[in-house]
Amino acid sequence: AALQRRGAVLEDRSHYRLEPEILAASDVQRFTELLAQAEHSVDPDDKRCLYQSALELNQGDYLPDETADWVSEIRAQYRTASAHALLELSRLHHERGDCAASMNALERALALDPLTGEDHHQQLMLCLSTVRGKYAAVEYYRRYVNFLRADLGDTPMLETTALAGRIKDNIVPCICPTVQRLLNGESLHLNELGCYNALRFETHVETERSLSIASTAPLTTITAPLVTRA
Repeated sequence: AALQRRGAVLEDRSHYRLEPEILAASDVQRFTELLAQAEHSVDPDDKRCLYQSALELNQGDYLPDETADWVSEIRAQYRTASAHALLELSRLHHERGDCAASMNALERALALDPLTGEDHHQQLMLCLSTVRGKYAAVEYYRRYVNFLRADLGDTPMLETTALAGRIKDNIVPCICPTVQRLLNGESLHLNELGCYNALRFETHVETERSLSIASTAPLTTITAPLVTRA
């Protein structure tokens, strides 16, 4: 209805653009503004909320039924911007210890742009092994290998293959920040464990102990579970 209003579309030397008020109210413009605000924010919680708000506006490809070259260019730009926002959102969730949310954002980012750096695929393998278990992580690794072979004629890096082997052997070198805090001797309330329940935490701590992963506090000072339920 807005585009049917007189003056909604402006012409300037055979170039067309939306009237500024209509452009400012569009999801595309709001998406761009929210991403810019997130990039400039220094508060992690604020950044996370801004990225989430932006991504809620982007529910699919830009003009998916159009095939013009200019549409394809803009569509690719928005896919790249969305993938970057999801990578940042995954990092922010990880830093606050929400492993499940971090994994979900990372999965979405790599689905949008599977050519993103292989280190992100390695991180997703670690997240999957932590949240869903080693079988899910190894399954993802195998699908990634098939993608590289079929679409790119390439093979995974040696580090990626080695990581898959460690995951198969139940040696997971990823420490969620929440678990690291517990390994450092902090006592946390149960609701601060994010996707970890007490049983998973105790199992994870025992795994980290067996790997002799260093922490700022001696492991001998840690008594599991360091969880306050009430």
